[in-house]
Parts: sequence; structure tokens; C-alpha cells
Amino acid sequence: MNLWSWLLRSVRHADPDRAKRARDRDPRTGDTVAPRHGAAMTAGAFARLRDRLKISDAAVWTLLQAARPGQGFLPGRLPHLRFERHIFREETDERFDGSYADLSHPEPGGHAHGVAEYERLKRAAALDRKAALRSASWGLGGVLGREAEELDYGDVESFVDRQRRSEDEHLEALSRLLLRRDLGPALRAGDWA
Repeated sequence: MNLWSWLLRSVRHADPDRAKRARDRDPRTGDTVAPRHGAAMTAGAFARLRDRLKISDAAVWTLLQAARPGQGFLPGRLPHLRFERHIFREETDERFDGSYADLSHPEPGGHAHGVAEYERLKRAAALDRKAALRSASWGLGGVLGREAEELDYGDVESFVDRQRRSEDEHLEALSRLLLRRDLGPALRAGDWA
């Protein structure tokens, strides 16, 4: 299944009450099983981020809370995303400002939150798919799709495919972004501005 089909199918079948129920269970044993997509962060990924940036555990947690408080996935294993209308405006050279002001606007905002952000993404993608994917921040780290090429993911579709896999992939993208921007020294110094 291609990436776009997966995203659209996931939006149609998203279950907002899933978070209130138990995680996936093995029917034979009752044990919790790892999902195909949407796997939780591992200690190894946490340690890699900490070690690459040379920061403390507390600094990693502070960073993650600042980037995207909570978990990296919504119920139904959808990666958290935040569609940024001002980025979409830049990506599309203001072509949709008049007719789609909720999707293309000079000011940040208009966020729908949760699964509803996927509806905004879907509408924007009907106008310009690549620009829509580049205009969303993805996962626990909240890394924008438009950073994909600079962070060596090849293209935005490859980046999004990786972000839907696990919170470990979210941390990898965040690590790449922070290293590319040379923010390790500032984080070590406690300069969070």
C-alpha cells in the first residue's frame, strides 16, 4: 500500500476511543504486542538522541515536551501531525490564499488538533500533495516535512513513511535536525530560547 493510501485509510478508520481501551493484544496469550506502525520509543533511541547531542536525560525529556507534549502517535497509530497553513502558503507561492484561507494563510494558527489535522492535510493535498506533506510537522519531534531533503531522507514521502513507523524514527529525525542546526551546544548550556 502506498503512503497516501495508508494516510487516507487511516483517517477514515481512526478510532478516537481507542486510547481508552487496552493496546493490541495477542489473542492466544493476552500479552500486549507491538503494532506494525506506531511503535513506542525505545530506550536505545532515547540514548542515541542523548548521546548524539551530548545532553542529559532531563534535557532530552524537556526537549521532547517542548517539541510535542505527549505521545508521538494518535489513537489508530496515526503519527501526530500539525498542518501549518503559513508553511503551505510559502510552499504554494500564495496560490490558495483567497479561496482556501483556512489552509493557506500568512499567519500561523487554525490548528484542528488530533485526527482533524489529517482532514486539513487531505484537503491541502487535493490542492498540492507535495506542498501539503512538506507543510506538516510530524511525530514526537514535530519535524516539518519540508526538512526531509536537508535531513537526508531523499524526499518528503520517504520522510513521512519513516515517521509513521515508530517514535524511534521521530527521535532520529529530531536528532538529525538539531545536529544539522548545530543546537547541541545551546541545549547543553540550557539555552532553550
